[in-house]
Amino acid sequence: MPTVSIAMPVYNGERYVAQAIESMLGQTFRDFEFVISDNASNDGTEALCRRYAATDSRIRYIRRTTNIGGPRNFDYAFSLCCGRYVKWTTADDFSDPHFLEQAVAVLERDPEIVLCYPRTQIVDADGRPVREYEDNLELDDASPRARFRQFYLRVGLCNAQLGLMRREAMLRTGLMATHRDSDVDFLGEMALLGKFRLLPGVRFYRRFHPAASSWALHDWKHQANYYSPGAKQAPRFDLWRRFAYQFRMVWRSPIRVTDKVALTRDVGRWMRHKRDALWRELCAGLWPAAPRADDHGSKGSV
Repeated sequence: MPTVSIAMPVYNGERYVAQAIESMLGQTFRDFEFVISDNASNDGTEALCRRYAATDSRIRYIRRTTNIGGPRNFDYAFSLCCGRYVKWTTADDFSDPHFLEQAVAVLERDPEIVLCYPRTQIVDADGRPVREYEDNLELDDASPRARFRQFYLRVGLCNAQLGLMRREAMLRTGLMATHRDSDVDFLGEMALLGKFRLLPGVRFYRRFHPAASSWALHDWKHQANYYSPGAKQAPRFDLWRRFAYQFRMVWRSPIRVTDKVALTRDVGRWMRHKRDALWRELCAGLWPAAPRADDHGSKGSV
């Protein structure tokens, strides 16, 4: 059994997938399996991935016959992993060669840490540096309640999702759900299970380009196609579904009942902050001619 599983969900990643794969194959830490789940790409992704799989026995390439959407493909790729630690990686971003080696060392030293992530450099479509991004998600508090609150107050971009995580902790979560910002809620649930640790130095390079799932966050057509391919309209009751999911993840977590009650109140308070958006979404869902709610905000539910 490998120490690390690298799981890459990909859809039409022809332009960048070779660099993404090579950045993983070039890691100084070598004890890993590399699972690539192709979400029925219709460009040159399949040929590129099969070429790499033919030259490195650590790579398993699986091609799906239908596009199940981005979140489900993340989950499917994870389901094929068996390593003690798991790194989700995308087909358009890339990592420093020393990332895995340093992250494994951190997780091996401290069993209370469930996620180790690096500093981020934002790059453009051609890989040129744009700016460094401070995630500010090092969560060291011993209290799950405190970590959960700190996470939702701080989270912006969800770069930490592409760090290295304990597989046993991931198995206790709902993984990636199908509501918008489910990547944020996945990390929120991980914060209930353990601490987050930041590596020194830039070790992750996130590429912003028009085809990225994070592009045009307020363009529902772009986002809906990522979450639910072929959708003809914006999803109904998406924000309601998100809050319901947050209540569920608090109550299924292995924390004290007093913490669950306190965090339930927090989620209820966040709903009050979003009451106008929730009302608009309810009206749009019940009476389709009404205005559609699309204000989820960039910081989770806070």
